[in-house]
Amino acid sequence: MSLFVSNNLIGWIGGFYEKMEPAEFWALHAAIGATGGVLVLLFGGRLSRALAGHQDQPLRPSAQTLEVER
Repeated sequence: MSLFVSNNLIGWIGGFYEKMEPAEFWALHAAIGATGGVLVLLFGGRLSRALAGHQDQPLRPSAQTLEVER
């Protein structure tokens, strides 16, 4: 689903290439990337803690793997 949404968004933004001057289009491209970088800097710590969960919670039996010696 995320690939569908992202590719549609890329196509929509790519449609501006013919309507804008090249420098404006690539400045828009750089601004989108810079905005993503700022968002990662602002929310990266909070997001990584949320995704990590609690380290002391045991895994469900279906999530555990057996280690096999070779």
